[in-house]
Amino acid sequence: MIQSPERLAWLTLWGAFMIFVLILLLSIYSAQWLLFQSVVSLDASIEVGRGTLGLRESTTSNETVIRQSWQFGSSQTITTDEIAQGTIYFSDQAKNDRVVALATILPGSQVRLAYSKSPRFSFGRSNYQILLDEFEGRLEIEIPANLPQSMQFQIESQHGVVSLEDTGVYLLFSRDDIFTIIPLRGEAQFEPFAGDSVVVPQGQTAELFADDQTILVTKTTYELTRNSFFNDSVNLPFPDIWGCSTSEVSPFGEFNLFTFEGRRSIYILRSGELLQNNETGCAQFFGDSQVGLDTSTFDSVRIRATLNVRWHSLAYCGTAASECALMLELTYLNEFGVEQRWIHGFYSFEHTNPNFPLACVSCLIEHDRITPNTWYTYESGNLLDLPENFRPTRLQRLRFYASGHAYEVAIGEVSLLAERR
Repeated sequence: MIQSPERLAWLTLWGAFMIFVLILLLSIYSAQWLLFQSVVSLDASIEVGRGTLGLRESTTSNETVIRQSWQFGSSQTITTDEIAQGTIYFSDQAKNDRVVALATILPGSQVRLAYSKSPRFSFGRSNYQILLDEFEGRLEIEIPANLPQSMQFQIESQHGVVSLEDTGVYLLFSRDDIFTIIPLRGEAQFEPFAGDSVVVPQGQTAELFADDQTILVTKTTYELTRNSFFNDSVNLPFPDIWGCSTSEVSPFGEFNLFTFEGRRSIYILRSGELLQNNETGCAQFFGDSQVGLDTSTFDSVRIRATLNVRWHSLAYCGTAASECALMLELTYLNEFGVEQRWIHGFYSFEHTNPNFPLACVSCLIEHDRITPNTWYTYESGNLLDLPENFRPTRLQRLRFYASGHAYEVAIGEVSLLAERR
């Protein structure tokens, strides 16, 4: 029997009020979480730079062959054969599809997308979160500058995890016995599955050994070029250090410096009809222009370039294979003190089938045909292993240039890397 109806009424009133306050607080928290902390899937698409890629779902062993662009989803695995490569573009749809990270899968590799997340709304406070796992082979990660949100990019192999937050370019290698990270720009954190994490500064090489889970950080890679990624520029459109020019054949080739599809790039363009040959490009000298830079203390010297061929009017690289959409040229002295030129080119369009040569007279190997309108990363291999009479002992000049009649190409990196153990 109820002793005090007034007391019961007050208890009911206070109980209802407390429930109201609790619902209000939960609503405020939920709204705040939804607006500022919730995430959605970050758009991930793949562009094929060369050859064909294999795509495998986690629930099946069957592979889908990818020859062009493809939407990449969580729990999907990408594989490349010994010549193929592709680039994953992570884009924020809430920021007008701005590219916030790029992952280039180099030949002979595989990687799985565990997840990629971004803030649900443009004013969200959470960061970009990307995890690639089951990584084997070679991978290149690029995080652009001035992102609207902070980045947490992780790559996991069978040996450990690399965490990236800084703007930069990172090279990763994973084999059965070792996991390697080289930050060409930026700083990385390396964490074995058993042991303490290690911070890897820019320009250093960190190696995680599988047998004892130890990490060795050394200075083994040296970037001989300066401003390799064209980030420094006082007088636009010219990148600092590089000297850029075009042949005095009208109409002149044009070049500009801006961010193109997430990469700081030099954009070269020449258009028109009934044109004569023209060359437009940039060069950088090493050491004294006559003597050059000594290579005797290095175990390897290799060229890296990241490029995007948009268009060229000539079939292949022209009748003499000397007019590619983009050419790389290293001038040096060989072991006998004789000047040599190492030349390699890239093209995308055959146009016709005229049986043109695929290597110029002075080229040691054939030029590369790459997929148009997508980024492609080239690595030369060790130039110190070239045949006799072609081995560089003193490096003089590295040049890249577009050649032909009409051409349109973007260049995101030209590096000359040396290694010393």
